[in-house]
Amino acid sequence: MRKLLVTGMSGFLGGFVFSKAESRFDYLGTCHTYATPVNFTNWQKIDLTNSYHVSELVRRFPAEVFLHLAAISNLDDCEKNPERAHEVNVKATVRLVAEARRLNARFIYVSTDMVFDGQKCLYREDAKTNPISVYGRTKLQAEAAVQKMENAVIVRSALLYGRPRFGGNSFSMWVENRLQQGQVVPLFTDQFRSPIYAGNLADILLELCESDFTGILHAGGTNRMSRYAFGLQLCEIFGYDSSLLKPIAMTENSSLAPRPRDVSLNVDKAITILKTDILSTAEGLRRMRNENKAR
Repeated sequence: MRKLLVTGMSGFLGGFVFSKAESRFDYLGTCHTYATPVNFTNWQKIDLTNSYHVSELVRRFPAEVFLHLAAISNLDDCEKNPERAHEVNVKATVRLVAEARRLNARFIYVSTDMVFDGQKCLYREDAKTNPISVYGRTKLQAEAAVQKMENAVIVRSALLYGRPRFGGNSFSMWVENRLQQGQVVPLFTDQFRSPIYAGNLADILLELCESDFTGILHAGGTNRMSRYAFGLQLCEIFGYDSSLLKPIAMTENSSLAPRPRDVSLNVDKAITILKTDILSTAEGLRRMRNENKAR
C-alpha cells in the first residue's frame, strides 16, 4: 500500500477520508484543533506552523502522497486574525510542499470556491480568480505554492455538507440541529453554491491520490443552488418541517467577512476524468441519510 500523509484528518472532511482510507493506504493522519480520536492509531498531533515539527513528521513518515486538508476555514475567524490565517493556510502549505518536493511525492491540496468573487457563475477551472475575503486570498496564495510542483492537484471544493465523523462542523449539521430543536433556520436565497457531500469529496480525493492527473479540478455537486433551496431538499429527504426555514437575503446577515454571491462551480472536468460519480444534491443527501443509518 502507498504511504499517505493526511493533514487535518481529525477535522470534518478528514473524518470521511479516514473512514475510506484506512483499508487502502498505509496512512498517517495529523490533528491539531480537534483531538485525536480515542483508540485510533496512526495519528500524530502536530502544529503545522512549526517547521521543525513538520520536518520531523516527514522524516519519520516519508509519504509517497500528501493530502493537505488542514486549514482555518471559518471566514470570520480569518478576517479577525489574518496573520494567523496566513500562517496556517499559506506558510504551512509552503512547508509541506517543500517536504513533498524533497521526497518526490504527489501532493493533493484542497482549496475552495471562495477564490472567486461571485460576479459570475458556474466557474470553470481556468476562470479568473479574485477572492474578496481573507480566507479566499490565503487559499489562493497557497494554490500558487502548490502549482510550482509537477505532481500536484488543486481541488477547489464547494460548500460541504454531512454529519461529522470526528471533529468539526458543517453547514448541514447546523441546519439539522436547529430543525431538530424546532428553531427557525434563516437561509440565504441569493447566494449560490454547488454543495457537495463530504463523503463524495472524500472518494474524489482518494481517487486522485492514486491517479496520475495533475492540475486544477473543481469538486462540487451537479446542482447550482441557494442555501434556502438546499434546506428545502434536506427537509424533504430527512422528513424535517420545512416551515421552520426562513428565506433571507445576504444583506440581512451581519457576518464580518464579505461573502461572494455566486461561486457555483462547473464540474464537467471532474465528471469526465474521474471514475467516482459526482452526485447531485438529492443523491448526496440520500447517501448521507443511508450511510448514517448504517453506522
